Amino acid sequence: MSDRPADMPPYFGAPGFSDSYWIELLFNQVPSLDPEALIGKLGNPYEIAVKMQNPGNGTVTVANHNHAVSMDVDGKSAKIPALTNVVWSDARIDIKEYKAPLDQTWEWDGARRALGRCWYRMLVGDLTGSRLPYRDRFQIIKDITVACADLTHPLVCHWKEAGCLIEPSVLAEQLARACNVRQFEVGIAGDHIMDTLGLAALGLPDIELHFRGLDPGAVAGFLYATARYMFEHGDVINDGDTVPSPDPQVHWKTAHDVASVAPPRAVVKVIPDPRYAGAAPR
Repeated sequence: MSDRPADMPPYFGAPGFSDSYWIELLFNQVPSLDPEALIGKLGNPYEIAVKMQNPGNGTVTVANHNHAVSMDVDGKSAKIPALTNVVWSDARIDIKEYKAPLDQTWEWDGARRALGRCWYRMLVGDLTGSRLPYRDRFQIIKDITVACADLTHPLVCHWKEAGCLIEPSVLAEQLARACNVRQFEVGIAGDHIMDTLGLAALGLPDIELHFRGLDPGAVAGFLYATARYMFEHGDVINDGDTVPSPDPQVHWKTAHDVASVAPPRAVVKVIPDPRYAGAAPR
């Protein structure tokens, strides 16, 4: 018999699923955080479970009492509040780590300049969120990350699970999308693959389109809209179902598959009208 907790979501462990979901706040000086101010901004049902602070580093664990998870405590199964860690230190970051997300940051012209000023980071990550329904999990990490950013004023936010950088002033707005849209040129001239990244980390398929002859901006809007539907309703798009295309007068069929571009994960591939289909791989 499986020892999987009864309240474990069915998508736990799916390809691309993040056992621990992290977002980074980046700074030009060593950050710090007032735990009481954080709880004052979050309000009920949040409270501080642990705080350990020294000059230059600290850890704050935030409990959410509206969401309990099953954990093994002293050999027995027990319900505990969902826990999220906020961690910072005076260790310097390596800017080279952020090249890939910088390359997939399309809506912030100042990202490269802001990133070049960053030396330190604060991590916000869930400890028990993988056991929660994905909407609850994401709401908690979003609440705490936005509150931390409001209090600490980072220069850059690194949305690790979505593979992009975010301007802090639009953090809440960007996180509301639950994913980032990426763009890649493929080997055949004029062909592009655009996909979402972030849904698989929560246990849902991402969305992918291989195309030519379409406006990438329109495709991005289409992918965000399809991802929003997926996030709101779950993995309800079946193989052979149709979705509204970038041309609202036309619907395109879909099929579940593996992602064409790393990281490995499940995607719903949208099959475009033959006029816009990318060339088949050789």
